[in-house]
Amino acid sequence: MALNKLVPMVALDVKEKVRTTSERMLFFEIRDNFMNKVDQAPFHPIPSQKGTVPRVLAVSNGDGKKDSAVLAIAMDYDGAIAEHLKFDENFKDSEFEKKFVALANRFKPEVIALSGYNVNLSHLHKPRRNPGS
Repeated sequence: MALNKLVPMVALDVKEKVRTTSERMLFFEIRDNFMNKVDQAPFHPIPSQKGTVPRVLAVSNGDGKKDSAVLAIAMDYDGAIAEHLKFDENFKDSEFEKKFVALANRFKPEVIALSGYNVNLSHLHKPRRNPGS
């Protein structure tokens, strides 16, 4: 009689210990992987010495819809906004590509940061990767 009550309680205790142990191990694994990705030195331009702040061109396609405006901000070495621009064209148009490449060539950034919510972001880095096509 007592064994029938004891076995389910022991099984429940074993399940709980296995669950807490696996959660703890998973937590440490995720934390270590996350820290390896995050704990890195900041970007610095190759020809200059460490600690130099790069010129950055940050581009976002807003909420990622087809009719969303693409916003771009160019930041200088001191972190001041040198230029900001709103592209009203669709980012798949050739007119957008021409304006985007012209902006990148005019500002000459060392880093281009792209931000977006979905796969349409890949259309933003295509013009810069292939500026002649």
